[in-house]
Amino acid sequence: RAIAQAFSGGAVPPRVRGRRRGSGGEVLAHLVEVTGAGTGDGTYAAYQVTDQDPAREVRPTYRRVDGAPFIILWDETWSLCQFQGPQQVVRVLESNDREAKRCPTTGWAWTGVIPRPPDIGDEEPRFLDALPWRAGVALLA
Repeated sequence: RAIAQAFSGGAVPPRVRGRRRGSGGEVLAHLVEVTGAGTGDGTYAAYQVTDQDPAREVRPTYRRVDGAPFIILWDETWSLCQFQGPQQVVRVLESNDREAKRCPTTGWAWTGVIPRPPDIGDEEPRFLDALPWRAGVALLA
């Protein structure tokens, strides 16, 4: 608690005290691993959008690290979107977690704009921290 206070100028941020009320959780790392999203599956990296209104609350946007045309962003709701042209973005998944300041880990559902791929079966979309130590077993093998 003392370390948190030292870094926050005396006030303990809500994350240190525990989960915010109404929030199902959010990623803490800068990399997000998405599964159960069909072609949207992959690793996404956070970056800050610099051309936003400075008075507006800034939430990170996440791009697929392999260059695929997918992005996770906040625009009144968290969405996983697919670029389908230079000016067209389609919402593939949306999260009902409106409290998360970073990509939420829960509440994701298909929007119906793009049909749910039949090959994923009953698997629900999962958004998790893509932490480097998850590959530890593969590194040691």
